[in-house]
Amino acid sequence: MLSQFIWGRVAPLTNSTNPKANLGFLLKTAIHYVELHKQMFGDYEGDLMLRPDEDVMFRIRGTFLEYLKRENMLALVPVFKLSNELQGYGHLDEVSALYGLIWNNPKFVITLALRALKQDKDPLSVYVLRDGFEKIWKNILQKENLDIRFNTDIYSITRLQNRVELKIWKGSYLKPEHCDFMIWTPPMSDLLRTLTDTRHEEYNLFKGLKPEFLTASLVDMRNSVRNGPYSAFMYNLDRKVEGGVTGEASMMGFLTPDIGTPEGIAEYNGNQSQLLTISVLQLGKEFQDEKTLNQILQDHYTKGFNATDLEILNTITWPYFPRWSSEETGQARHWQVFNMQGKQKVWYAGSSVSFESICGVMEYNNLLLRKMNNINH
Repeated sequence: MLSQFIWGRVAPLTNSTNPKANLGFLLKTAIHYVELHKQMFGDYEGDLMLRPDEDVMFRIRGTFLEYLKRENMLALVPVFKLSNELQGYGHLDEVSALYGLIWNNPKFVITLALRALKQDKDPLSVYVLRDGFEKIWKNILQKENLDIRFNTDIYSITRLQNRVELKIWKGSYLKPEHCDFMIWTPPMSDLLRTLTDTRHEEYNLFKGLKPEFLTASLVDMRNSVRNGPYSAFMYNLDRKVEGGVTGEASMMGFLTPDIGTPEGIAEYNGNQSQLLTISVLQLGKEFQDEKTLNQILQDHYTKGFNATDLEILNTITWPYFPRWSSEETGQARHWQVFNMQGKQKVWYAGSSVSFESICGVMEYNNLLLRKMNNINH
């Protein structure tokens, strides 16, 4: 259980096995975290705070774990291992403190604290969309009548005096497309390879962005040991196993009646002979081929959880969350990029310049729209 993982990490800090004492210590630390966050960044709209002053940038220097140590907030480490590392947002001892503070904002930390007390409710709660985000995107596409062209192969991008020219492969020839402006959302490393007139400023800001690699597989199996519809494999995360299985989820399990009760969990866990279909996540710093990743997955379940009849139905790997090092975020890269938004008809968006989450990207889009509106007026 994830709660057991948290209390197992908090107890050595309090020297106590008393649940109330450990919960009190965790909540006190969470309150300190929220107060300090507000003290440094104030209240702000969206996910990206206003550019901090030099004193604050110095205070949040280094990795997220180094920051938590300096501020005496190590009780939150197990919580942030779940909210940060498990989501693929970087190990606490590697990822910049700034990224940790962007994602684990006061509202989110308060929500996690309320969940620990089993007092979370709207708007401070966490939900899983029954039909995923895909249904939302399809509805937006239909209602807004958007012109989306998939699998477009862009050969080059050139900024002209009053427009942007894209050269696109159409069969065996290049067709030019002209735009009044361009908003680039894929990884910025792809932009550097596609621009014919990359500026020195762009190269210096974007060259340091490095992704990790996230792999998602849809898997059928029987007879595996179950522990509810969602499981996190902290052993692999703690040891930074390259390509290791970090989590699994069963949507059918989430939708099982009474799954939130002890009886419902027991019934779900006991149906081991029934076919189980799950989504499995694997994480690594370097790209690995599908055969290697599938073998890691198969060994994880057959050797570790006694699974039989295992079939991997589909596997997709993609570069995930390109991000700057703690040294580069210390130079205020996020705000340096924002300051050059709109120059020469180009706007930079997507997770590379914000954060790898739906909320982070959408809120950054709103930030760009406000800047566009200010420029037009």
